[in-house]
Amino acid sequence: MQTFTDNGGRDWQVKVNPITLGKIEQTTGESFSADPEDGEGPIVRIATDCMYAFQVLWVLCEAQANERGVSSEDFGDALVGDVLGKAQAALCEAIADFYPDPARREAVRRVFSVIKAAEAKLLAKASKQLDDLDVDQLVEDVTNGG
Repeated sequence: MQTFTDNGGRDWQVKVNPITLGKIEQTTGESFSADPEDGEGPIVRIATDCMYAFQVLWVLCEAQANERGVSSEDFGDALVGDVLGKAQAALCEAIADFYPDPARREAVRRVFSVIKAAEAKLLAKASKQLDDLDVDQLVEDVTNGG
């Protein structure tokens, strides 16, 4: 079980077990039985798609939210920015912890790690390209039809 704290200061437990995975699969229509290396599976989507990760987090935290009187809108309002990233990371780790086979747990963690490393490199490259962009020349090209 993993935890994260939302922007409202509330702590949430992220429990992944056969029952909660069943609820997630029923809600999303995706199976967690797929190989973690599957580029289209839910494990990769959780690591790369923050809206999908939010949907999964809501399924896992809905009972806690109901006990606290927190609506899905309030839950979403409190999961933005760094907090959503931390919640997403807690979810990834909870999913990895679920698997009974150490090799599978490591494979899932490796998928998450590789995705984050690739994302960091892509963002650094995009940032450098933006830094190298000559805005004045771009405006000149656009206004002159070039």
